[in-house]
Amino acid sequence: MRSFISDVAGNVALFTAVSASAMFGAAGLTIAMVQANYESTAMQAALDAAVLSATALPYGTSDGDRISNAEAVFGANASFASFGPSDPTDEYKVGEAVAPVFTVSEARVGGTAKIKVEPGLGSFLGFTDLEVTVLAQAEKIDSGQVCVLALNPDTPNGIEVYGNAQFNAHNCAAQANSDDGEGLKQYGSKSSATASMFGVQGGYDGENFSPQPMTGIQPTKDPYANLPVPAAGPCLNVAARLQSDSFTLHPGTYCGGINIKAGAQVQLEPGIYIIKDGQLSINSGAVVTGTEVMFAFVGANSYLHMLSQAELTVTSPISGTYKNMQFMSDRDLSNSKFNAEWMTVMGGAKLEYDGVMYLPEQQIWVSGSNHDTIIKGYSPTMIMVADKIWSQGNAVFDLYLEDRRGIGAVAGATSFSYGSRLVQ
Repeated sequence: MRSFISDVAGNVALFTAVSASAMFGAAGLTIAMVQANYESTAMQAALDAAVLSATALPYGTSDGDRISNAEAVFGANASFASFGPSDPTDEYKVGEAVAPVFTVSEARVGGTAKIKVEPGLGSFLGFTDLEVTVLAQAEKIDSGQVCVLALNPDTPNGIEVYGNAQFNAHNCAAQANSDDGEGLKQYGSKSSATASMFGVQGGYDGENFSPQPMTGIQPTKDPYANLPVPAAGPCLNVAARLQSDSFTLHPGTYCGGINIKAGAQVQLEPGIYIIKDGQLSINSGAVVTGTEVMFAFVGANSYLHMLSQAELTVTSPISGTYKNMQFMSDRDLSNSKFNAEWMTVMGGAKLEYDGVMYLPEQQIWVSGSNHDTIIKGYSPTMIMVADKIWSQGNAVFDLYLEDRRGIGAVAGATSFSYGSRLVQ
């Protein structure tokens, strides 16, 4: 009996020993898994911060500088392990140095790291190291639709608002491609500039932007660069008709421009008006109206010039090549005086249009008094594209992203990218 009992006791001891080993192994594996989860969570947070920071860097930052920034931010947040091995690797064991691998595609930054956790007592059950991979990727955020674009990348004050002027882009964004430190500028305590967003490649100056501009933005390409300039035809002779107080003009090529005298009343028939080698001048008190018309400024010193109390109210074509295009210039300054052209609206003049003002080589200069010089534009896409845009004195810009005539989708819609967000 004693022998039998001893044998039984031995089996129990053996069973207990085996059970204890399994229990210790399971407990060790559980501890390792908890540790792996903790480490991977901390690693993910550091990796997320790194790719967000590197992606948010300004336009023009090199791939190498983005990667260096990501490594530095990761290191600052990697409190769970030492950072900066002499031989970087994306794989590490808990407590050892770690450097994840970062990649850059344009401004999009991604990061990868692998965590290895030794199973500890779990090795009693035959478990090998636990491996967990963490990934992160960030991209730029797209702004809302841009409706005002100053194209010149080199000039200061791509969009400038000063004196008592007001610049309002309703429900849309405004952007200056300028890389100057004052690519956007607002000054004068009573002047203001508002939009859904402002973006500029360089910097800005002024306290009355609403909201504060986003800097370091990638320049936006000319959205109408491939739109052909209308070809000039035979010159029309309208000198006699322009002497009357009230007259109608028809589409065609107006060589030397059109000079509408003070107080005249002018009706424009639908079509394309090519203003060649001269200005469309609308003098004090003259009123010009037209539906479904487009003005094309071609040749030397060809631009719009409006003086005190003059009024121009027009809508753009609703179909064809120049659908929604209200004003267009020829992109050529080679024959222009001073190698520059300015579209000018001054001294109480009023311009209301429904379409795109596309003057890629011209500067838009608007100046007035008593808030009585008003530019009011509507469009379902771009409203104003120019080399540079100036608003001074008491001028008012009111620009609306609206499809008032229901013409549907049109070319030219664009946005700019800023900041960063996680996509993985």
